[in-house]
Amino acid sequence: MVKKSRFITHILLPLLLLVFPPGLYFILRLDVHAVDFMVRDRSDYLHNVLTNVDYSFSSYEQLLFTAITIVESLPSDRQVHEGALNKILTSSRSSLVYGIGIWYEPYAFDSETQRFGPYIRQVEPMSDDMEITYTWNTAEYDYHNRSWYRLAMEAEGDDVAVTPPFFDQDYTYITFGKPFYKDGRKAGVITVDIILPLLQAYFESFDFSFFSGVYLTTSDDSIVLSKTMVGKDELYEYSLNGEHPGLFSERTSKYREEEITDFFISLKQKPEIVSFETRNGVFRIHGFLDRRSLFLLMVRRHLFNYVFYLFFWTFLVTVLIIIGRYQSRMFENRLLNTENERLKDEVRRRVHAEERLEFLAFHDDVSGLNNIQSLVISERVPVKDSDPRSLIYISLINMRELSLFLAESLIDEVVKVFAQRLEQTCPEDVHLYRGRGFSFYVVSRSDGRDNGESLAEELLLVFRRPMKMGSRDIRLRVRIGLVRFSDADSFDQLLSMSHSTVTDESSKDIDRISLYSQTLQESKTRSLLLDTAMSQPGFTDELVMVYQPIVECHKLRAVGSEALVRWNSRALNSLISPAEFIPLAEENGVIITLGWHVIEEVLKTLSGPLSERDFYITVNVSPLQFLEIDFPDKLDMLLEQYQVNKSRIKLEITESSAASVIESFWQIADELIARGYLLAIDDFGTGESSFHRLYHMSFDSLKIDRSFVSGVLSGSRNQEICRSLLEIGKTMGSRVIAEGVETEEELLALRETGIEYVQGYHLSRPVSLDDLLKHPLLD
Repeated sequence: MVKKSRFITHILLPLLLLVFPPGLYFILRLDVHAVDFMVRDRSDYLHNVLTNVDYSFSSYEQLLFTAITIVESLPSDRQVHEGALNKILTSSRSSLVYGIGIWYEPYAFDSETQRFGPYIRQVEPMSDDMEITYTWNTAEYDYHNRSWYRLAMEAEGDDVAVTPPFFDQDYTYITFGKPFYKDGRKAGVITVDIILPLLQAYFESFDFSFFSGVYLTTSDDSIVLSKTMVGKDELYEYSLNGEHPGLFSERTSKYREEEITDFFISLKQKPEIVSFETRNGVFRIHGFLDRRSLFLLMVRRHLFNYVFYLFFWTFLVTVLIIIGRYQSRMFENRLLNTENERLKDEVRRRVHAEERLEFLAFHDDVSGLNNIQSLVISERVPVKDSDPRSLIYISLINMRELSLFLAESLIDEVVKVFAQRLEQTCPEDVHLYRGRGFSFYVVSRSDGRDNGESLAEELLLVFRRPMKMGSRDIRLRVRIGLVRFSDADSFDQLLSMSHSTVTDESSKDIDRISLYSQTLQESKTRSLLLDTAMSQPGFTDELVMVYQPIVECHKLRAVGSEALVRWNSRALNSLISPAEFIPLAEENGVIITLGWHVIEEVLKTLSGPLSERDFYITVNVSPLQFLEIDFPDKLDMLLEQYQVNKSRIKLEITESSAASVIESFWQIADELIARGYLLAIDDFGTGESSFHRLYHMSFDSLKIDRSFVSGVLSGSRNQEICRSLLEIGKTMGSRVIAEGVETEEELLALRETGIEYVQGYHLSRPVSLDDLLKHPLLD
């Protein structure tokens, strides 16, 4: 019933309302087509009227041709011409023929007669009384200069000239004219005059009731006959604004289509014009139809169809609305009858949902264990220095990798199996909780003997065994941390301490137990403080440059120095060692900014205070900065900016860093050497770089690590190592520098070995630029 009600109200009823306008439009279009049919029918009727008129006038044209045939054979005799005209007019037997004339060219009748023009006319239409007049050697009527005469003389072939309507004291008429020939030339014209008022009666025999106006015109748009189906009052009112003779039948004028159209538009009509012309182009007929009145006529004729359509549609829509309301009421009654059951079901669902929400508020939905919120609520607050409980923190560290090839449902199943194994292993008095992600907490009720360490060891052994998941054996990698409740003041501190035991541990520390220590926490706290201070905008302003001389071993003269950086942190109010902040800068990406700052400070020094000295400076470059895509180009730009020669700055990289970076590192190194830069390998002998790679690259310097220089004595093992490294350097074409020289004995032993350059605290500690400029080794 609901579907039926919705079908009626949502589909059927809107569909009917949508179909109603197209249906009404279709009926209206039928009447529009009917109007088009009536227009075509009236157009054909008007064409037939013109054809009848054309047939009527063709007889007068034939009369004209007959008269020409007779006149062309007449001798130059007046009485013969009178008899011929009388015979022609009598034989015409037409009430429309007013008169016939023969009009000669000057001296064409005879050589002495300048003009000769006999004209015969009926005194009354269809009477036997005729009157002949002449234009004979007098100036009373100079017909040679009349327009009708010139038009007739210009006619050629079968063309007939038709003059515009002419008004005299008796009649309004038009003239047919055509030239006649004698002796091979035009001798004059023959005219036949037609009375227009009598033609009007002939025009009235046709039914023009469907037209607003009908106009018969000549080829020059002169109105011959007109019929306007408009009342005299409308014509009179319209003519008050100016004379519009084209609308009246008693006077003739020019046919102006725009003027007549404006008149019918002023009468609220929508005129449509149909026009035709005779085959010889002499006459045209124009009819004005009112499409609006024709359309209203069609609507009145088909009024029953419209009324029936509206009634049927109203009835159909009303029935559908009644049916829809009836079914809607029936549906409402059913709803009321089932409301109590629905409310009962709703109450049951809400109770179940509340129980579910209460469960999820303190339990994990996947493993079924209590969640971290339950730990905070159900456990007692830690008591500093006197709480015997321990918190074991377990983190599954390879779940992200497992999720790459296991479905999400299997990951949840792994967590369930892990939780079951955890419950099976732990004693009953131990509380289990699941934290965020893949972390778990075990609160051990220790008896004071081991503070939960034995339980943590047992859990570690259990989780080393693979888990069977269907046909797969899955091995979980875990990190376990152990924290004592007595070391914390609150749950937040306790949880933070447990996280710190396993966070940022290296991969070799997996599958072992990490005990919380204050030193570890302090180290992490200090790293956080350093990272925060390093991210401040003025970090580079706190950097301090120092320089440690590189000394020629035999002359004890400084030939260069190594640029070192110190951080005097205002936030921490202390001087930070590079060994502490450089690794952190490489980790958080600040090393790029720090490295370019050091390079620019060195270039300022070389182009400023040390510009006149034969002195170079080595700069330590991080592999991260070294691998920048535009590093060589940016370095070129800085050297060009400070006008420093490439031989005065050396880029120093550690051997261990060079061995660990990607292949593109060596490509950049090759490009820098090709551009003329000097490269040095620091801590040489301690890394894992390929000798084949080092051998085929032109490194300028190799720096022997302090671990080989320390304790070097004559005949000692370290001296032999230094001698071997020196030979390797000579083979590679690189100068060898010994770092970390701290005693006179080490200096003498290195000199005996053949080392030419040394660097260390024995000769000079790192000093500021001012102290370097005054240093005795620079003299």
